[in-house]
Amino acid sequence: LVKKVKEKFIRNEKIYEPYIQSIRFPKYKSLEENTKIDLDFPVVALIGENGCNKTSVLQALYGAPQNQSVGDYWFETDVDKIDDFGKKNCFIYDYIQPKLGKKVETLKTRVKKPNNPDYWEPSRPIKAYGMDTLSKAELLKYGNKATTRWDQINKNVVYCDCKEYVSAYDLFFYHFNFKISKRYRSKQDFIRSRSKHLSHVIESGSTIYNLWDKNQIQSNEKLSNEVCNVVSQVMDEDYSEIRIVTHTLYSNGTINKPAKTIWMKKNDMSYSEAFAGTGESRVILIVNDILNAPKNSLLLIDEPEISLHPKAIINLKNFLIKQALVNNQQIIITTHSPQMIKGLPSKAIKYMSETSNEKINVSNITDYEEAFFQLQDKIEKPIKIFVEDKLTQAIVQRVLRDKFEKFMQQKVSVQIIPGGAKNICKRHP
Repeated sequence: LVKKVKEKFIRNEKIYEPYIQSIRFPKYKSLEENTKIDLDFPVVALIGENGCNKTSVLQALYGAPQNQSVGDYWFETDVDKIDDFGKKNCFIYDYIQPKLGKKVETLKTRVKKPNNPDYWEPSRPIKAYGMDTLSKAELLKYGNKATTRWDQINKNVVYCDCKEYVSAYDLFFYHFNFKISKRYRSKQDFIRSRSKHLSHVIESGSTIYNLWDKNQIQSNEKLSNEVCNVVSQVMDEDYSEIRIVTHTLYSNGTINKPAKTIWMKKNDMSYSEAFAGTGESRVILIVNDILNAPKNSLLLIDEPEISLHPKAIINLKNFLIKQALVNNQQIIITTHSPQMIKGLPSKAIKYMSETSNEKINVSNITDYEEAFFQLQDKIEKPIKIFVEDKLTQAIVQRVLRDKFEKFMQQKVSVQIIPGGAKNICKRHP
């Protein structure tokens, strides 16, 4: 799959447009000034230790296209201040302008407004940031709507945020401040009572269910056969039916927004997220969101591997790569999983790490094993160099120590096989 994506991308990159080619940060959160991330493969993985701004990069990409704002996720409060001293927080991304046929850059800047202190607006090019400026006539010549800057990219965005995938059952059972009453002696009593209504909604497929003069159902969706098939492939199970009901039946009169119940039939069993594993429910929501995304969308997925076993992670990765191949999706993920990035080309793996001055640096080309060596994971297949004697061994080890990073020093094993080159070749043809 990776090879097919690579060949398609090289052969006709235009198929993936509109496509964000790269993003750079004159100032943004804890990233080193002018950090640039190249997005030169349709599937890109951001990896690194916790707290190295991986999710922050996803949020910047979320806010890049027109009508999108980073402020939807990153905003200032009295508890969490945003540093806007000196340079304002901003980022610059580039894409191929259709009529010009070349890359152009767009700048988005955080600007405090009286009615919106976390407003992000497209700004004029700034020469200090290495941006080119064009006249009004030149911009209009290429069909640009703005007269002082290039238009923002027009690209659909799907942001799969791990924090948003919390089911109705989990929200109530684990997060609601339940109080004992004459009617409900426990949380279990409350769920048993409300599940009678929910069961009727699931069985009937109804989108209207009035309780206390209020409709409790926002949507009742039977997922497509394609979603069932993909979830079956990822989880290595047989799902014959999946339904997502968005409702307020478990809200107990709170003002919480409607939440989702995931109901499924699998291997002649039927159950909801209350009996399902966290990873199972989450995969269903991710797969459904992705399969409902239009072609050429920007898919941003925060740690897709959460609560999944290694085989399911590999299957989910293959599904994502296939989406890039079939639907020309541009996919950016954050991950801590070796299975999720194994097999990706080095230019698709971006390693984010903290520097000595407590800023975050990004390496744009990272070998899969090097990335996880940096995260203190073991090296799977060390390279073996066979030599004839101790002197040659010492020379090679010295070169490795002087010329290469610790990763290569650990990855390469220099072993002596006496008896000359013919003996080495005989034993290790």
